[in-house]
Amino acid sequence: MNSSIALKGMACSAFDQIADAILIVDKTGAIRHANASAIQLFGYDTKEFYGLPIEVVRGPKHSAALRNQIIAQVSAGETWRGCLEFRTKSGAFGTHDTVISPFRDSSGNIVGMVSCNRDISVDNALVDENASILEAVRSSNFGVTIADATQPDLPLTFANRAFERMTGYGFRDIVGQNCRFLQGEDTDKAAVANIRRAIRHEEPLSTMLLNYRRDGTRFWNRLQLSPVHDSRGQLQAYMSVQIDITHDMTTLTVERERQKMEQLGLLASGIAHELNN
Repeated sequence: MNSSIALKGMACSAFDQIADAILIVDKTGAIRHANASAIQLFGYDTKEFYGLPIEVVRGPKHSAALRNQIIAQVSAGETWRGCLEFRTKSGAFGTHDTVISPFRDSSGNIVGMVSCNRDISVDNALVDENASILEAVRSSNFGVTIADATQPDLPLTFANRAFERMTGYGFRDIVGQNCRFLQGEDTDKAAVANIRRAIRHEEPLSTMLLNYRRDGTRFWNRLQLSPVHDSRGQLQAYMSVQIDITHDMTTLTVERERQKMEQLGLLASGIAHELNN
């Protein structure tokens, strides 16, 4: 008897320690139990929460048709999975990844449902933010490439359309290659050495060097290179922003511009900062 009571106590404790918000709802749609995560997520006190209709935590996008679909599926003994908009007591909205299963009594009869909810609001916001950043990179007028720093020789894994237009190389032609194919006979060896040193030390760099297009014509490239680290600080990639400044260049301004650019890394560092965070 005591072991049975202890086991029930352990089960209740485990239920409350589950990170996902769990609601037990009866056949009338009333909330009958909620774990600690659900109380915290939805913002209700335990006493006021119990007995409320499950609809109080559903957002305005939760239509009657969807509600009926979920009820029908669970009543048939099946599990429903999907994303639902939720609403807290304070009126805030979010999205949770939800699994709703039949709740059965000791005889196996369905007497309600169990709703297990994981808040993915932050995940969705990050996805939206990253998608916006990626689209900005793709449509930028500046050439942008990304090289995989976890692989030998930094093979290219991304090049935007502006890079293709600027260099004449299609991404399919260069994927997996190191970006040194842009270098040629008159590319400044000192500038190349500075790039290698920055890569070795995982540092951002801004410089200027003479590069070659696919057809062999030369152009002055204002290069801004920046390392990209993951949340643990591990180097994952190098991103470079490349700007064709040939029409701005004269022999007299080359060295002056190079010295100026070696002091500036704002663009590449700024975008890499967004990717790092």
